Amino acid sequence: ASMQAATAKHLLETVLPGSSLADPFVGGGTVAIEGLRNGRKNIFGSDISPLALFVVRGRTWLPSKDEIDIFEEILRSLTDLESSNDGKGSLKSWDCLKSKIRTTAEEFRELSFPLWFVYATALEQGAKVRHK
Repeated sequence: ASMQAATAKHLLETVLPGSSLADPFVGGGTVAIEGLRNGRKNIFGSDISPLALFVVRGRTWLPSKDEIDIFEEILRSLTDLESSNDGKGSLKSWDCLKSKIRTTAEEFRELSFPLWFVYATALEQGAKVRHK
């Protein structure tokens, strides 16, 4: 079961003061996110699930201003792929996007993870739309 954000916030503010935070079962990252919101500087998390680690890493990514600028430019360059999308999230359009992200991630290694996280999130949302 996941921890509710309000519960995590309350625990961090009242029971667990300090600048560091360790979460041995990060799950969806609620405790880590609330720790960041609470001003924690050092957050350490682990989980047996690679998927949980992938999700929490994406949800807690704190980019620098330069990374944001580069990331926005990369996303703008990907918008030219929109014309190949049939509006249904077809496999062809997703493969095209995947190929473009792979090439871009090789050039901008520091943004490789966020690009793949955005792709995974978009793929999941596309699947939800197709199954409605």
